[in-house]
Amino acid sequence: DDIGGGGWDTEDLDLDLSGVPGAAMPTSGYYVAPTAGQPTAARWSRDSRLAADHVAAGSFETAMQLLQRQFGIINFGPLRSLFLGIASASHCLAAPSSAAPPMPSPLLRANNWPRVCISLPALIDRLKATYTLVTTGKFQEALEAFGDLMAATALTNVESRQQIGELKELLRICREYVTGLRLELARKQSTEPKRIVELAAYFTHCNLQPAHTMLSLRSAMTLAFKAKLMLSAASFARRLLELNPKPEIATQARKVVQLCDSNPTDAFA
Repeated sequence: DDIGGGGWDTEDLDLDLSGVPGAAMPTSGYYVAPTAGQPTAARWSRDSRLAADHVAAGSFETAMQLLQRQFGIINFGPLRSLFLGIASASHCLAAPSSAAPPMPSPLLRANNWPRVCISLPALIDRLKATYTLVTTGKFQEALEAFGDLMAATALTNVESRQQIGELKELLRICREYVTGLRLELARKQSTEPKRIVELAAYFTHCNLQPAHTMLSLRSAMTLAFKAKLMLSAASFARRLLELNPKPEIATQARKVVQLCDSNPTDAFA
């Protein structure tokens, strides 16, 4: 029963194994897994001060708190589709192999922040398309489009002072057009002649693109002249001439001025 004894000479094997890697015996009989780190999205909602980053992380509650504190927004209904779009577009699905299920992978911009699907250049392109709706007289569609643009500005990330200025200018443009289009839609629904001219006059004082200002002045001039508001019609015509309209429009405006100056009265005065 004396295994390894006798002629095997095992008693003389006095070896120093201290320098051999892996020679030490484990002190425990189980494996300790490393501690799991935080998801990338958790950092976005923890460290960012931008509402769009919180939306991309899926933290809608903290995003709404930021928007309320920074912009005073209390009605988040118009932002619902933007929230869902930004959150769904902040990750892609990547399959490590054909047999494995796809895993979500964050789409990142600089410094590991989320890449938001709304950008200032894209909003400017949408603004140009919305101008076309105004030019063609599709006022209800244009009003909705400008409202969407205003909502998107609150969730647009910019990287320079120049872009901040451009975003503020975009917001100002949208505000002017929303005000003007509401006035014009209210005018079309009114049946009182005096109120119709009044709303048309208000519309001419909104800060619009020159082409749209000329259209509003021409409309107000026509409405005032038909209502026999000669002083008001002449005023609109002179303002229209200051914008250098097309020759045929300028000729019409000069005739209105000439006729109104010969009978300078307002029927409602």
